[in-house]
Amino acid sequence: MPKCDICKKNVKKLFKCKYCGAMFCENCGDYKNNICKDCKEYETAQNEKIEVEEIDTDLD
Repeated sequence: MPKCDICKKNVKKLFKCKYCGAMFCENCGDYKNNICKDCKEYETAQNEKIEVEEIDTDLD
């Protein structure tokens, strides 16, 4: 029986995320649009234009 990449449960049917390629079950994403919940959350955050503080990594 196949295993979901997101919840790690054995399931009867998996769907492939069109963005990251993860194989997910019907509970772990939008299977009608082929988007896993991780990519869906990222897409939602991008649409909400969440401000992220940039960190200066220059250690000169």
